[in-house]
Amino acid sequence: SPSAMRKAQEISYLVNDHDRVVSVGPGWAEFARSNDGEELTPESVTGRELWDFIRDEETRQLYREVLASVRNGRPASLVLRCDGPAERRLIELRVTRKDGDQVEFRSVQLGAKRRPRQ
Repeated sequence: SPSAMRKAQEISYLVNDHDRVVSVGPGWAEFARSNDGEELTPESVTGRELWDFIRDEETRQLYREVLASVRNGRPASLVLRCDGPAERRLIELRVTRKDGDQVEFRSVQLGAKRRPRQ
């Protein structure tokens, strides 16, 4: 069913007020494995800075702006490309403030298209 497929594709993680990952959602490990990120286990990601995982400066700037906005009480919803090794993906990223200055990132895959392996 479409709702079961959506659920399987949902990834979430929570960062604290110092932008450190404090927890990841149940779909994290499967998502990492299916994207050649076997080493990115929930245990290895938790406690690290969000910025350890975002290399591209343009993306870092976008995330900085989103974090500032969300912490000022304005939830964000963005549609982004999030390509994996075998497919081009479009995701919706919903970003909301939780207790204190913690911020939750929740992404849902909107669509995907296979691409040739590089």
